[in-house]
Amino acid sequence: MELGFVQGFGTNYTDKDIRSYIQKRLEETPQTDSGQVHTVKKGENLWSIAKKYLGKAKPTNGEIQDFMYKIAKLNNKETLEDFNNLDINDTLYIPAEFNDKEKSVSDLSGLSNYEKVQNAAKELQKMTAPEETDKTYSSKIITKYNKLKSVPDKAFEAHGHAGFNNWTDELKGNKDLKIEKSYSLSVVKPSALVFRKKTKDNVTEASLYAAMNPDGSINRIAFEAPGFDVKGPSFDYIVDSKGNLMVADPSHSSVYKVIGKISQDEYKAMLDALEPRMKEYLARQSRY
Repeated sequence: MELGFVQGFGTNYTDKDIRSYIQKRLEETPQTDSGQVHTVKKGENLWSIAKKYLGKAKPTNGEIQDFMYKIAKLNNKETLEDFNNLDINDTLYIPAEFNDKEKSVSDLSGLSNYEKVQNAAKELQKMTAPEETDKTYSSKIITKYNKLKSVPDKAFEAHGHAGFNNWTDELKGNKDLKIEKSYSLSVVKPSALVFRKKTKDNVTEASLYAAMNPDGSINRIAFEAPGFDVKGPSFDYIVDSKGNLMVADPSHSSVYKVIGKISQDEYKAMLDALEPRMKEYLARQSRY
C-alpha cells in the first residue's frame, strides 16, 4: 500500500479542516469521462499521477491539484483515507481530456505488449459493463451489445493494435503455441491455419487465423486479443496485407471496419515470427 497526500496543507490545519476542504473541492470539480487506464506503481500517489498525466515540464501546484481532484472524482476517491491509500496494481481511470495519443504512447512505453492488451481490455470492460439492473446472463449480454455500438474506435484500436503485437511475441517465444486447425481439403497445402493460445487449464484465451495465397504467402491475419471479447465466436480483429487494422462490427455479421494502421515494421515482425511456424507445420504434414 502506497501513501498519498493532500498537497498544499500546512501544520496549522486540523483533520476536520482537511476533510471539509476535500469535500468542497470534489463538489466543485466537474465530472469527466474516462480516458486511458493507469496501474498504480510503487511510490506513486494521486499527486504524482496527476503531475505525470498533465504532460507539462513545469506545471503549477494549482494545475496539479485541479487535475488530482478530477482523477479522484472519476475514481470515486472521496475521503481522506482514499487520498492517503493507494494499493500497488490498483487501477485508476485518467480523465479523457488528457488522453491524447502522444501522452498515451508515452505512458504505455514501459509496458509489455501483453500488459498493453490488458490495459486496453480493462478500458473496454468499463465501457461495456452491465448495469445494476442487469440480473440475468441474457440481460448482461444485451447491455454489452448495445454499449459496444458506442465504443470509440480509439478504444478498439488500442486493444487490437497491442493484441497484434502480443501475438508476434507469442509466436516468437511461446513454444507451447500450437497450430490446431487448417482450412482446405489438403492439410499439406491449406488455405489458412489457426493458432490457439491456451491457459494452464487448457482453456483457449485467444486464437489467430492466418489466411494464405496459393503461393503460401499470407494475405490476411484475423485474431482475438486477450482480456476482451468483441464478437463471440467470430475473430475480433483483422489485419490485411496493407496493414489496415479492422474490428468486427457488433451490429452486422461478417462486417469489419478500419480503425487504425499497423506499421510496416510491425507487420514484417509478425510475418518473420509467423512464417517459420507455418513452414514447420507444412513440412511435418508433407511427410505423412
